[in-house]
Amino acid sequence: MNPATDIEVKKEVKAPQAVVHIKHSISLRQYKIWLVILQKYRDFYESGGIYDENRYYKFSKKELDELLGYETTKAELRRDLIALRKEDIILSFTEKGGEKAEEYNGFISRARLTSKTIAIELPPFLENVMKGLDQPRAMFQLLNWQIFNHFSGKYEAIIYKLCRDYVGARNTPYMTIQEFRDYMGLKPHEYPEFKNLNYFVIKKPVDNINQSPVSDISIKEIHFKKSGRSVTGFYFEVAKKNQSAIPFPELEQNPAFRFAKVHIEAFTQAEYLALRNPAEIELCIERANEYGEGEAGKGKEPNYGAIYRKAIAEGWHTSYADKKAKQEAIEAAKQKEKNKADTVAQEEAKKSEERKAELRAAYAATLSDVLRKSFEKQAEQAPMHRLKFAEFFEKQNNK
Repeated sequence: MNPATDIEVKKEVKAPQAVVHIKHSISLRQYKIWLVILQKYRDFYESGGIYDENRYYKFSKKELDELLGYETTKAELRRDLIALRKEDIILSFTEKGGEKAEEYNGFISRARLTSKTIAIELPPFLENVMKGLDQPRAMFQLLNWQIFNHFSGKYEAIIYKLCRDYVGARNTPYMTIQEFRDYMGLKPHEYPEFKNLNYFVIKKPVDNINQSPVSDISIKEIHFKKSGRSVTGFYFEVAKKNQSAIPFPELEQNPAFRFAKVHIEAFTQAEYLALRNPAEIELCIERANEYGEGEAGKGKEPNYGAIYRKAIAEGWHTSYADKKAKQEAIEAAKQKEKNKADTVAQEEAKKSEERKAELRAAYAATLSDVLRKSFEKQAEQAPMHRLKFAEFFEKQNNK
């Protein structure tokens, strides 16, 4: 037997990881939001929290934003929570009588959203899983969120999460190729050949995890099982990486990237800053966010990391700066007109009613019959007369 390629199928490691066989067909951002939701339930349960009258537990949107590293919009969060409610988690188990059964759940059961608060109801099986995490080595308690959130690729983030949960056992559970495809949320047309699946979804993410300066685990080996020349399944051998200190200060976000909707790694920030100055990068990201929100509005999932790279490389800041300058000029002109009209209105208020009546009569005399009738109804408060009357008043007042 060749230990590098052929293995005996081991009994699945018993760990508080009942959700390990879910299909990760949600986006990376939605996956991260879901992990926060589970952690917040754990905090709620441990603190003896009480459900509200609708059986929701609640946490603040600010807490979520702080963990994600950027401020989510209500519209984005709404789409993400709806996706988590609609996506399936299918549980396969054996009834007491030995009969095989399946149970169908969503990632969450229900959600209620305000501008400041997120209220969630989890499926009962997830609540039970989270309540059972009472061992010091349990899932989520050892998961370093800053490390997990550092990964910007969906596949590497999911593999990191899986391996981190089983670092104490040294090996992840064995999965067939189809089970792994389901676990990663792959569709039938995505990487149908094992060669491409192995490179893009297994080997490359593993290399990124092992080479990451902040990763606290290393994936020592991928143990494949073969049937003839075909790979039928595998598991990861995992080890804790010894680190005297995790260099998080080096990964602090440059202010130029404060509007980014996804985490941008330190070396990528340095690359962008070598190409553009901070002000230009900020404009590029703002324009890219507009583009991404437009794509999301069409029902497409925007890849913000790729959009930012394209925006900064192509210099989207130029057109956005012009657009922003024009908008600011228009707003400034409107504000100037408003200030002028307000000033005149204040001066007019000081005049006697007789003087006001004289000026109104003089102004009305300059109007056509149709316009005069509208002026007689609302006087200078009529929208079509407000600015014109202000200019007339100012001219008469300066004589």
